[in-house]
Amino acid sequence: CEAKVVSEGALPPLIYLLRHEIKAVQEHAVGALRNLSVIPENKNRIAKEGGLPPLILLLKSNVDKIQELAAYTVHNLSAGSVLNQHNIVRDGGLVPLVSLLSSRNEATVEQAVGALRNITLVDENK
Repeated sequence: CEAKVVSEGALPPLIYLLRHEIKAVQEHAVGALRNLSVIPENKNRIAKEGGLPPLILLLKSNVDKIQELAAYTVHNLSAGSVLNQHNIVRDGGLVPLVSLLSSRNEATVEQAVGALRNITLVDENK
């Protein structure tokens, strides 16, 4: 089913909606991308379509659920992708991920620390 969503061209509009002014729209868009990011073929596609910068911005959202979903998605994108591990740091994701380590939301902390674990697999990110 996820392959159909991506093949029908959903990635660009979902990524665009990450910057929407309505927080509920952001939350649903990042939730969809989280679901799509578990599929290995989608990891680099999401990044290639420009998904990392708005996801990194959402790590700083004032809505806990959006932060959690963004951290989850960044964690998924960093798993098994050296390119994404490098690009998350290049695009400014390190500082917001470290900031999330002190979140009061345990799931957010878990996802942020998982992303940081993956990012540190790249020697230049250590």
